[in-house]
Amino acid sequence: MSVPLLRSCLDWLCSMLTAVNMGAQTTTPPSDVDLTAAYCLGVVLRQTHAADQMAANFETHDASEQELLRRHQRESQEQLRRVQAYLVPKATSLDLRALSEAQVRGNSD
Repeated sequence: MSVPLLRSCLDWLCSMLTAVNMGAQTTTPPSDVDLTAAYCLGVVLRQTHAADQMAANFETHDASEQELLRRHQRESQEQLRRVQAYLVPKATSLDLRALSEAQVRGNSD
């Protein structure tokens, strides 16, 4: 796993743990949109990891192929940031178990 992806995953995990440790706050069930975003997080994490692996392991001297790989990697990382930007602020009030289950499902599908 690349350092930026690992950092994103650790940031996400820290945000979730912080939300869990905030005390006995009442949580609400996530909406279908929230669950879809959590599912997408799992998918995007897997895609970002694959893009990072391709960029690291694919050797080419063709500048256009290198640019294509870098662009795919940047787009995957941007998708990850957008999904996290949606979910992290909601983490303090939503049922994290349901969100986590949706993320795991997205990662495995």
